Amino acid sequence: MFAASTGSLPIVKLLFEPPYSANDALVAPDGQIALRLASAAGHRTIVEYLPSRRAGGFLRWKMHNAVALARMKSALRKIVSFIQFFVWDLPKFFVWSIPKHLVVLPIVRSCKWCWANRKKFGGWCKHQITEMPRWVVRAGKWVWEGVKKIPKAIKETGKELWKFGAQTLPRWIKELALWFWDLITVRIPKATVDTAKWIWNLITVRIPKAIVIVAKWIWSGISSLGKAAWSVILKMASFLHTILQAIITFLRNLTLRDIWNGFCDVLRAIFVTLPTTLWSWIQRFADTSFEVMSALFDWFGELLWCLVFVLQRLVLYIPSKLWIILRSLGGSVARGWSELMVWINPKS
Repeated sequence: MFAASTGSLPIVKLLFEPPYSANDALVAPDGQIALRLASAAGHRTIVEYLPSRRAGGFLRWKMHNAVALARMKSALRKIVSFIQFFVWDLPKFFVWSIPKHLVVLPIVRSCKWCWANRKKFGGWCKHQITEMPRWVVRAGKWVWEGVKKIPKAIKETGKELWKFGAQTLPRWIKELALWFWDLITVRIPKATVDTAKWIWNLITVRIPKAIVIVAKWIWSGISSLGKAAWSVILKMASFLHTILQAIITFLRNLTLRDIWNGFCDVLRAIFVTLPTTLWSWIQRFADTSFEVMSALFDWFGELLWCLVFVLQRLVLYIPSKLWIILRSLGGSVARGWSELMVWINPKS
């Protein structure tokens, strides 16, 4: 395998032919065989020399897709956990756990305690009955003391009402009048000036700064999408050139494998590179919107942006995980198709 991967045809012939007669059908743990290693390294002479072998296709696909499969499983687990939290755990906490621990269990424990100490209730009731006359006498004394204090309380209340009407109320009226005068002559004009200054600052400084930030984001998106679109055009032109060259030379200089690789490059540029570039530009809108809100409204804008960002993350959590699954699934299908082409033509 090492000799085939490095392109050493004399060593391959020496090992393959008697007296060594090496077995080129041996499959490595990752599914690689000598023929596939030589083909992947582009050693066409070794590929033509070795016999056709179709072994190890599933192992190679499994090895190449281990990361994608793990990413898909992780995304599925996160989606299930997200749904379980909002559909089961959160309602269970408010509907079941809180009533259980705050109402049901305390009542159950109280009932158990009362039942365990039921023999002590008789003595407690007897004590309450014997102490009842003393409590009645004590309550009567307290009522009599309260009745004797009523005239004094009425006199004190009258004094306080006179003090309130003659001193406290006029003072409050004076303070209220002074506060209104300060509001009309000082605070409202100051607030008006501050508002005018803030509006002037908004028009002359904050809005132009926000416009510059948005313009930079738009320009970066246009330039990135332009580069991605130009890459798609170049890939399509290269693919058409490969097909034309294959037709003109009757597949003497090119193989079906080269045409398939060119077709995969075109598909990758259209369905992977371009959407990834677009999505990256859209994701940069978060930083741009944060800078815009901060430039327009300072800390209040940042707080509002954080609230909207949290809601947006909750809404787009499941779609983002589904996109990871679809992207990984697409890569797995592409690798599976490549292995199918290898199985059809092992010499490719």
